[in-house]
Amino acid sequence: MLHVQTVKSSNCTRCGRPLRDPVSVQRGMGPVCAGRAKADVAERQQETGVIVTVDGRPLEHVVRHSPTGLEWGYGGSGPSDLALSILTDYLGDQTLADKVYQRFKSDVVSQWPYEGWRMTGAEIAEWLRDQGIEAPARQVVYEGRRAA
Repeated sequence: MLHVQTVKSSNCTRCGRPLRDPVSVQRGMGPVCAGRAKADVAERQQETGVIVTVDGRPLEHVVRHSPTGLEWGYGGSGPSDLALSILTDYLGDQTLADKVYQRFKSDVVSQWPYEGWRMTGAEIAEWLRDQGIEAPARQVVYEGRRAA
């Protein structure tokens, strides 16, 4: 059984600078980067019509298969990148995420309905346990939806 411990970072997930304000630490980015992230979401929404967030902030796209964006509901390159991006964010460890993201895509991401989905940290932790990976159930919510 593999055990994973997640650690909340005190650095901005966007630029890497130290975070000092408790609200910024909770959000994972400072106010300037948060504003830029909202602008990025609006731009992505116009380009692809797909919005994926983690606790209301944009999920960082770990580009491996799909340079054009994240997707769900089938077994292609967009869902592969979504699975990798979610697990990398959740685990804080891309090396570990690399080992299981294709299974996560097949078991979970490819099954989500076209319209949208929602997944909690507890659900991800349960899936990971089923794969033999012990990870804490983080208080986090991932959501995907289509732009109106």
